[in-house]
Amino acid sequence: MRRAVLCLINDQRIAHGVPRLVASAKLDRSAQGWTDSMVATDDFTHGDAFMNRISAAGFDWSTVGENIATGYDTPAAVVRAWMASPGHCANILDPGYREVGTGLSARRIPRASPRPGTWTQDFGRLMGQPALSSDTGPANACYR
Repeated sequence: MRRAVLCLINDQRIAHGVPRLVASAKLDRSAQGWTDSMVATDDFTHGDAFMNRISAAGFDWSTVGENIATGYDTPAAVVRAWMASPGHCANILDPGYREVGTGLSARRIPRASPRPGTWTQDFGRLMGQPALSSDTGPANACYR
């Protein structure tokens, strides 16, 4: 499922002229931990300190971002929903990120959705790495 999400977001990036992201085990760990926490606490939120969670997973970042979703049971459904949401779309198409991690659960967050499937996607670039591109046009277009 993680590979499918990575493939689908990279398809979006390539279609919009943005270089591909690579999977990060550390970002996977951060994203999975947050997905598990949201499901366990029935609380659909980014929380106060997603940047601290990413650091705690050992990812020494210079820039990070996060997408969350609940109520989507397939990779295709969640990526479609993220691409239809300006802020989520902008994260997916942000050329400043180089790596991504995905967390998922078949379970739902009852207070947030009657449908199953909860997801977290953590994006990042390591300290000292350059951005993949300086073209922010595709990410900015998400807000139009």
